[in-house]
Amino acid sequence: VVTSCGEDAAAATISRTRFLHAAVGEQLDVKAAGVLTDLAHVVDAVEAGASRISTSFSADLAASVTAWLRDPASAATAPLADIAAAAR
Repeated sequence: VVTSCGEDAAAATISRTRFLHAAVGEQLDVKAAGVLTDLAHVVDAVEAGASRISTSFSADLAASVTAWLRDPASAATAPLADIAAAAR
């Protein structure tokens, strides 16, 4: 199930992700498609129930993840909340 055509703001995408995940549970994957411009948005979408992410900012987000993982204080197994806090 996809949240939208991908043009919605991050807040709307995350809210819709939470709604759809509550409706379909684990029966279907939820793809959060929207204007997710930073790592914190992605983490929020995953925490809302997204199993897939679709955004036109993928290269920027990949660079953010890479930079975060290179930080010696970061752990590759850190909980999502820690990743979101580091991204904010």
